[in-house]
Amino acid sequence: MSMKISKFDIKYETELLESLEWNEEKLKQLLDYINSVVNDETLISPNDIIVNVKNNYSDQTGEILKKIFLEISIMSNLHITKEGNYEN
Repeated sequence: MSMKISKFDIKYETELLESLEWNEEKLKQLLDYINSVVNDETLISPNDIIVNVKNNYSDQTGEILKKIFLEISIMSNLHITKEGNYEN
C-alpha cells in the first residue's frame, strides 16, 4: 500500500512553511523526501526521519514533523498507553 503525503492540514502547512523561511520549493523538497521514505520498501523509523529533517532543514521543521507523526499515530490508534502497552 502506497501513501502520498501532498497536503497537510493548513495549520501544519503554514507551520512548515514558516520553519522553512516561507520557501515553497523547500516545502516541496521536504514533502518529496517524506513521500520517498514513507513509500520505500525499507522501513525507516519516524525518529530517524525526524533527525534527518532536523539535519537537512531545521530543528523547528523536525519538531513540527514530530507533532504530525504523533497526531497520525494517535489517529491510527498506534500509540503507547499510560500502562506502557501499545494500542492498535
